Amino acid sequence: MATDSEPLRFADVAVTYTADQFQGIYRGKQYHAPDFGEVIQRAKAYNCEKMMLTTMNLEGFHRNLQLVREHPETCTLTLGVHPYHAGEIYASTNEPSYLSQIREIGQSLLREENSPLVAFGEIGLDYEYLDRADKETQIRAFKDQLELAVEFQLPLFLHVRESCADFIEIIRPYLPRLPKGGLVHSFTGSVSEMRQLTDELGLDVSVNG
Repeated sequence: MATDSEPLRFADVAVTYTADQFQGIYRGKQYHAPDFGEVIQRAKAYNCEKMMLTTMNLEGFHRNLQLVREHPETCTLTLGVHPYHAGEIYASTNEPSYLSQIREIGQSLLREENSPLVAFGEIGLDYEYLDRADKETQIRAFKDQLELAVEFQLPLFLHVRESCADFIEIIRPYLPRLPKGGLVHSFTGSVSEMRQLTDELGLDVSVNG
């Protein structure tokens, strides 16, 4: 006998909480107070039960972690440096270094019971916006962070735009040491590139709505 099916349940794996819009800022102007609590409630009303907050850099990570502590039943987060921010890794000579801070934060969170840290990223390459970080810096940051990813053994949260050949060449030798694989977020490449990522490398991809 036919029965009503259960409603679909969702998890949003790419919430950029640090974006201005979630703080009520549009085109540089404050229009309303930060309202992410209301965003969570609206999402739950449509069966979005979990949200993974995307970390772009260390400054953003600390903001994400604060929100995760406030909403542990709903929110988790990633740890890593987006290619836009790759230059930040090497800009300071202070100790501990940027990468050392990432290592220490990751190790600390992974020691927690029910750790909120569920993926490493958003890391990768973006050659469309080289004004933010040049190719050499992005490649260096990607390789350095893949070394950290091997230590953490978390799923990868990945970014590739206009850079698929270099991305594949760099990540391929690391994947045997990263058995949990990864998600190439917001993929905008060709069908051929997608098949290389999914069929050859075993990665997943997500696309924009």
